[in-house]
Amino acid sequence: MSVSKILQGENVDLDQTVNLYEMLESCLMSLRNEEKFSTFKSKAKSMCGSQHYKKDTQRKRKLKLTYGESEKEHTEFNGRKSFITDSYYSAIDTLKSHLARRKDVYLQLRNSFGFLWNMNEVEKFDLKEKANNLFIS
Repeated sequence: MSVSKILQGENVDLDQTVNLYEMLESCLMSLRNEEKFSTFKSKAKSMCGSQHYKKDTQRKRKLKLTYGESEKEHTEFNGRKSFITDSYYSAIDTLKSHLARRKDVYLQLRNSFGFLWNMNEVEKFDLKEKANNLFIS
């Protein structure tokens, strides 16, 4: 069963949800390297006809330099490197931040309400303290 189906299921608990989001984050960050990009690139090449990056086929743009600046201070990436940093890494970082935000919400929910799923295992004093914390927050 996929992670998406598990997260959407009605029997998923807060601990499992937090663990799945942590797993998704680590899996996503493992994709953030040039070897994985090369794998995806070779698969994409087999599916589409284009073999070149758009930036490599366009003319080189002339920089507008201000007084005291030199062209040596500016780094121009080739099409591949530019695509990796501007698109591939950017997409992964955006996805990671959205996953982290969702995971944080579930962490807060687990910290506030998680004891309700295992009340038999919680000490009486701790149970009373956690229940009081619900009213305080």
